[in-house]
Formats: sequence, structure tokens, C-alpha cells
Amino acid sequence: MDTLLDLSNSADHNLTSIFSEKDPRLLQPHSRNSSIYGENEDITELVSLIRHSQWVRPLVITKEGTIISGHRRWKAVLQLGWKTVPVEVRKFPDEITELQTLLLENANRLKTTEQKVREGKAWFEIESKAAKKRMSEGGKKSASGDKGMENFPYLCLSSTKGTTRDRLAQRVGIGSGRTYAKASKVVEFIDQQACLGNLQ
Repeated sequence: MDTLLDLSNSADHNLTSIFSEKDPRLLQPHSRNSSIYGENEDITELVSLIRHSQWVRPLVITKEGTIISGHRRWKAVLQLGWKTVPVEVRKFPDEITELQTLLLENANRLKTTEQKVREGKAWFEIESKAAKKRMSEGGKKSASGDKGMENFPYLCLSSTKGTTRDRLAQRVGIGSGRTYAKASKVVEFIDQQACLGNLQ
């Protein structure tokens, strides 16, 4: 039975969620999850916890069945052979909001430095697209004679002082901007080697 929850007073977005149960075999991972967090995470302990409790927190999914939050839980219930899993179906206004939610839902998980850098790159992408959208909307208002849109920050990334790399480092918890920049170069090298087939 589906349960409707109105989240329209949410500070972030006007969202409506439907709580339901779905066959986990019909769900698919978000395309960006594995590129940020990897594919081979050890879920042995999580499988054991879910097997023991017979309970799992609802996965957050799109109406198309794409997982936004709960990739590890999804893998665990698949491994356990569950026929249904609780889900929260949310309608997202765009792909950037999906990506932002994916990152925010993973904010408290333990992460490697590589995962933190990959999150930083995703946050940079989100902020860049948000800035372009603000500029575009501001230009449309100015062209019509209305006062242009003020450039309020979209994320805390743009509301803090310092260089972009300093703000990204702070956002993902890497320390200084210099450390983030060095780690980012290592991740770029990893990606280059992977493209060349050198998985060592």
C-alpha cells in the first residue's frame, strides 16, 4: 500500500514522497554513485545487520526506479534474496537535484580520500550549473525590464570565503585547499590510468 507524504514545506524543494515497497530486482543504481563511491564496497556487516533485524531503512528512488540513496542497502537485500524492499519515491525537478541529494544522503558515511575528491568534483559541477542557471534567469528578467535576479548562493560552497579549492576541501572534509588539489591530481591520474587499461 502506498503512503503519500507531502514535503512541500521543505526548505530545499517542493517535493512529494510516496512510501511503498518495490521488488529490488527492478531498481537500478544511480549512474553517478559508482563513479563517486566505487562498486566493490564490503557490505558483509550490513548484510549481517539486515539479516538479524529483518529491517531496512527505505531506499530513496526516483519514479523511474533509479536509486538516489541506499545503494549499499539495495545490494544487501539483493544478496539476502528479499522480494520487496521499502522505498520512498520522490519526484526530483532535475538531474542536478538528484545528484545533490545523492551527495547529501551520503554526507555522514565513512569515505576514502578518493571518494571525498570525487564528491568535491560533483559539488563543483552542481555549483557551476547552478551559477549558469542563476545568470540565465537573471538575464531573462533583465531583458523583460524586471530587476535582475540577485546572485544568492545556492550551496554553502558559494557562501564561504576562500578559493574554490578551499571551499571544496571544507565541503568534503579533506582539510586544506592545497591538500584537496593534490588529492584531486592523484584521482585524475587514477582515471587516466584506468582509461588506458592499467587497473593496477
